[in-house]
Amino acid sequence: MKVDSVIKNICTNLNLNLIDIKKEKGGSNNKVYSVFTKELELIFKFPRQRIVEGEIIGENEDKMFGGKLSLERETFILDLMRSFNVPVPKYYGIFETELGRCIVVEKIKGTNMAAYLKNKDYKLDEFLSIVKSLGENIKKLHAARFESFGNIMDNNIIEPSNIYNFIDRYKSVNDMVLTICKNKKCFNEQEFKTVEQFIEKKFDFYYDELNIQKRPATFAITDLHEGNFHVENSVVSGFFDVESSQAAPKEFELYCLRFFIFNFFGRTEYDIAEKIFWKSYYNNEKDFPDDLSSKIIDFFSFLRLV
Repeated sequence: MKVDSVIKNICTNLNLNLIDIKKEKGGSNNKVYSVFTKELELIFKFPRQRIVEGEIIGENEDKMFGGKLSLERETFILDLMRSFNVPVPKYYGIFETELGRCIVVEKIKGTNMAAYLKNKDYKLDEFLSIVKSLGENIKKLHAARFESFGNIMDNNIIEPSNIYNFIDRYKSVNDMVLTICKNKKCFNEQEFKTVEQFIEKKFDFYYDELNIQKRPATFAITDLHEGNFHVENSVVSGFFDVESSQAAPKEFELYCLRFFIFNFFGRTEYDIAEKIFWKSYYNNEKDFPDDLSSKIIDFFSFLRLV
């Protein structure tokens, strides 16, 4: 059965009148379709087998953290984020079809940050307003608390279980990343040894600071960049692509902002954006994290570069 027929049948089940279907670029996890009905606009996502570094890594496996992706996990995370009053799309159900399972969610108003700023002629005030809104929303997510570090799964389960130091959690992820680097010959033998030793040294240095008593396990989207949230009227209108979310220290989320958001313009604008974010995040009490947190954020940035 063709995808058009599958989508039409689901729309009929939802009492919606189909007008048009547009295939989107999508991501590595899903085949994505924009669906236009008389009543509203929807997004249909069909999970597909992941191919990373040219190899199939397993059905619905998370390339960043090794956990299992599922539609149930995605809907649970959306509900969890909504419970913190953070804007996310409403979902209309998970459907079994002749082409496999699919999830139907509303199309969030607005456009992604990159497209929004382009439409606004890259006005700095627009960018800074978005950064402020990010601070307000991420602060809400960081009010969450989990009993251990790991993948946020459906039914409020954290996998793997009973990990109370984030270094212990991240070592397996780091081993996976370094194996890919080695297989791709990113480094010669001496370079690889140097990088490996540097990371191990930092793991040892930060180990005591990254236990769950000092750095609580909070909600981290972990892949926050200019393309995976929407903006309307200069504020965040909705987050999506959240299925890899982790129970992690707040610093593990915040490195993404330095890595992907604050640097959208230049060095001067970067510094302004960072201060505005932190003022929003800290309710105007301060405009920068403490020095140790800042260093941990930079270390996670380095790990992402690897």
